[in-house]
Amino acid sequence: MTAKKPVLAAAVAGVLAITVAGCGGSGSDGAFEGMSAQEIAEQSIEAMQGLTSLTLHATNESEEGTLEMRLSMSRDGLCTGTMALGEGETELIAVDGESYMRANDAFWESQAGEDEQDMAELVDGRWIRMPGGTGGFSESCDLEALLAELDAESLGEGAERADGEPVNGTDTVALISEEGEETRTAYVAATGEPYILRMVTEGGPDAGTATFSDFDEPVEAQAPDEEDVVDFQDLAQ
Repeated sequence: MTAKKPVLAAAVAGVLAITVAGCGGSGSDGAFEGMSAQEIAEQSIEAMQGLTSLTLHATNESEEGTLEMRLSMSRDGLCTGTMALGEGETELIAVDGESYMRANDAFWESQAGEDEQDMAELVDGRWIRMPGGTGGFSESCDLEALLAELDAESLGEGAERADGEPVNGTDTVALISEEGEETRTAYVAATGEPYILRMVTEGGPDAGTATFSDFDEPVEAQAPDEEDVVDFQDLAQ
């Protein structure tokens, strides 16, 4: 069986780029009194680096359409969530060093072309156990790697401080920066821990939004029953 080159891995990379390239911001005059954008960024990154878990909700525009990702992940390797690209949807789980995915028929149609029916019938609604790194799924669930990409210098350097809009009911300080055709804004919580609550990139190829929530909340991830799982290697044959 032949298959088209997967597009989801590239789309995932685009979403993750938001969390790296989308570092900018704006803020409230009442918070972080007297602090520069760089100083706010340093406090924010320090707070983010101390997290044990979070939920990422991101959207990114790609040539294939709008990719939407919602993943809850922890430092101890637990992850659960969904990705949607057009009408194609996948569920993801990572637990005990194993990664699993389950997709709908529209996903297989976009990935396998004329062979989508064969692939859908072969999978038969089961979860697929993915080898490490395949399709970008394990990387997407790696909280250590995600937080390692956050950098106080890139977040605050050249940024201007401004009043931020509330994010999920929390007042924010925003850091806003521009580079070429891109405007990047990071919204930092103005009360409680100075977590990054949202990053927005407008213009350019990485336009999209990444929202962070559920800080240090338990991640409820459980491996599927073995009878509902098929190995990726078996499908590849």
